[in-house]
Amino acid sequence: MISFLILFFPSHEATTYFYLGLYQTLNFALYAYAFYLVHHNRIVSGSIFSVLAAFVCYSSVGFAIALFLFFVMDRKYKKAAVMIVPCLFYIIHYIYFTKINLITASQIPPDLNIYDILKQFVLQVVTFIDSMIGPSMWYKVYYSFSNLSFVSVLLAISLMVVFYKKYGKAENKEIRSKYDFKLIVAFSIIILVGFGNYSITGRYPQLCFGLGNRTTFYGSILLSYLIIQCPVSHKIKTGVFAVLLFSVFGISDHFKSWNIQQQEVISNIQNNRLLNEYQDNKIVYVSGNQYSKYGPISHIQFLSESWATSSVFKLALKGKISAEPINKRNVYENGYLVDRKYNSKYEVADYIIIYDSENNKLFRLDAENINSYIDSLLPENRHWIQLLPEDNYLRKIVLFLMPRLEYVL
Repeated sequence: MISFLILFFPSHEATTYFYLGLYQTLNFALYAYAFYLVHHNRIVSGSIFSVLAAFVCYSSVGFAIALFLFFVMDRKYKKAAVMIVPCLFYIIHYIYFTKINLITASQIPPDLNIYDILKQFVLQVVTFIDSMIGPSMWYKVYYSFSNLSFVSVLLAISLMVVFYKKYGKAENKEIRSKYDFKLIVAFSIIILVGFGNYSITGRYPQLCFGLGNRTTFYGSILLSYLIIQCPVSHKIKTGVFAVLLFSVFGISDHFKSWNIQQQEVISNIQNNRLLNEYQDNKIVYVSGNQYSKYGPISHIQFLSESWATSSVFKLALKGKISAEPINKRNVYENGYLVDRKYNSKYEVADYIIIYDSENNKLFRLDAENINSYIDSLLPENRHWIQLLPEDNYLRKIVLFLMPRLEYVL
């Protein structure tokens, strides 16, 4: 049950349904299996999987340190070394290829300083509380119920019956804590190291909306353990698990329905006569279908980012057209269409070409009307704070901790 909840915890479905986010799940799974092998004295096999896990991604640092300290607390130093040594080689490997032999880009800012790291760490803690047990999580759970299909409701009820039969028999027994202190320490370390990673890069707060919600994977490990092992009545535990389970199915249904809509949009692009006959070398700017709608929140990205929009058009039209998104973060000024999120800009002559993906229409838009068109687009609220008045103190706090979010707040 703990493994199930870690995998499907409502805060981070990007690590389950988004292929490019699966590396987090894979990394944890490899380390968990390496730990299992080493714990059962299968040192050679455990070492192999520890090496594999260490080089999956940056998340390996937190997992390795946590499992290393678990064995240290157990005074099993040889097993602790198996967990940490491959990760040390990964760190050396990363530093070498990003700082010495510059083969790949470093995610560590060149002008990094302690003050910025501390600000980012505070942001990590605050957004972690919000996304795991605060308003964002309850928004997520509440609106997941509206996405439930009839089949999912039946499946969830069936699983709840199984869960209650499995754990309900112990109802009359004395309720005792089943928490393992060493596991709680290890899981907490994973969270803290994750905070440290994201504080250094300064790129991702802890959010449970959007494909960036993979950042909350670390916290879900501890929370899943605490929920399943919580020393309370099994009726209460079953009720909490029921809420989470129905939420999991609702989120899954949301992902599936959004995927169906994405396929319809791609089909429209492929079959649009004007797009197929388009001969101009101008970029086509795409509006609409930027995010899935999850209640008042804009959730899963689709045509909101350059890499996705460009790839969709190249695949759908066999590379005939260059495409970029146009949305509320854009502004037309001094002859350029500026993206305030990425500080990128494209020169505009007298007009641009717009593809309205909501209505499957291609049309010309004169330069003087670009800002009016952008203003007419629906707002994309990525977080509940955006639903608050502009002068709200919470907005000001967020901008102090992460000034680059000014374009959206």
